[in-house]
Amino acid sequence: MPTGPLTPSLLKHIGVIPSFPAAPGFDPAAPYVNRYRIWSITSLEPENHLARETGMLRIERLPMQENCLSFRILHRILLEESNGYGGHNDVTVEVLCANDALSTPLEWKLESTFTIANSERDNLSSRETGKFSNRQLTRSVNGIEYTFDISGRLAANWCLFDALQRSISDSHEPFTLFEGFNLIREGHRVRRRPDLDEAFDTATGNLRCSTQLGRGILPYEYWLDSSNRLVAAISGTRIYFLDDKAEEAIADREHNQFIYSGRGAWIPKI
Repeated sequence: MPTGPLTPSLLKHIGVIPSFPAAPGFDPAAPYVNRYRIWSITSLEPENHLARETGMLRIERLPMQENCLSFRILHRILLEESNGYGGHNDVTVEVLCANDALSTPLEWKLESTFTIANSERDNLSSRETGKFSNRQLTRSVNGIEYTFDISGRLAANWCLFDALQRSISDSHEPFTLFEGFNLIREGHRVRRRPDLDEAFDTATGNLRCSTQLGRGILPYEYWLDSSNRLVAAISGTRIYFLDDKAEEAIADREHNQFIYSGRGAWIPKI
């Protein structure tokens, strides 16, 4: 049975990540669209590994706006209910970020919607706008304003995916993590971990690893390929891995969920 922490090569060994998409001419400083499948792994038994596809993340970098980075983000997580009604929660974000080492979020619009059994539930939805300036974070959620003082630098976890592609140097100065544009977590750092670099396959080549440590979350490990493309991120049992067909895959998974939700864990045939 495979042992050790979850890594791209181990996930390849058990069949979760067969390969990564080709990246001809990828430029992390130019517009791009990265699509990630989100899985949860709870067992590494070779004949019966328990792997559950739980969502997808799409990060679209748009053309620069007045020297600011611009992103359109979709984060979809499947809902599995014991009463047999499946669905999903979508968080969509349009955000302007500073062109700095952390892609610091400056202004954003966010919408969170819930679709359950093919019916959108407006009573569960929320809309907000926000901004970060002079170390003060302001959120207006469904018309109610909240203000938070931030000591030092700020990074949003999904925007950090972009920042790592443009700069993988150590972050000696701590930053505050704005997780999901919702939760504030202090005392985070990113550090290069060349001791965790690994070979994946002949097409992808070697993967370089960086780790993120800080309060309130499990450690993250990020892997970038030779094009500086972030191909995988792993935290605990949650895995993000690059796949151009992530949106189609989660649509198929959700279709199956409506039929089988509440019947226990879904074990994919890979």
